[in-house]
Amino acid sequence: MPLGTEVALTPGLNTLERLYIKLLGVPILGLRVRARTILRLLDSAGTPQRIVDAGSGRGVMVLACARRFPEAVVLGVDLLEQQNVMNNAIAQQLGLADRVSFETWDVLRLPELGTFDLIISSDTLEHLEDDLSGVTMFRQALNPGGRLLVHVPHLTRNLFGWHRQNWMDIEGHVRPGYTREGLIALLQQGGLRVQQCIYNYN
Repeated sequence: MPLGTEVALTPGLNTLERLYIKLLGVPILGLRVRARTILRLLDSAGTPQRIVDAGSGRGVMVLACARRFPEAVVLGVDLLEQQNVMNNAIAQQLGLADRVSFETWDVLRLPELGTFDLIISSDTLEHLEDDLSGVTMFRQALNPGGRLLVHVPHLTRNLFGWHRQNWMDIEGHVRPGYTREGLIALLQQGGLRVQQCIYNYN
């Protein structure tokens, strides 16, 4: 099944949009590229019982985790209340409301929601003024032996020999991105042990 076909249940889409999403998946290229890498890395996550997507947006990763880990409770947190309302309605239509939910919640207050076996943070750290506090908060919200899966943009854009600093005109970004070494150092400074750090594209 293509990634994000559940998005076709979003109210307000026309027939052509729904058909496209059902056949090809969510029409957001960057999300699809990120998800391909993230979902592959979940193979080494064991059998988490409590999962959170910190900055869940349209809920695609939350629903993908619910499929991948059918015994897990999966939570999406995001500041976009209307999006969370739609995501909860989709979870209800899919019959997943007993173990999938979306909360309007500040990611920096994640430990107040308890602890988790798996935390996914996709393109969140570059939005935080104090990213070290964000990493420390993630560590506090992890159960012993839990895993944090982080995706961030690289500091530079590299395409067919073209090399430049990442764009800063993306709403909410307070830094253009990270180098591999910089991200590893940040995670370690926040008290985490880095098992793997890879490039997925660009």
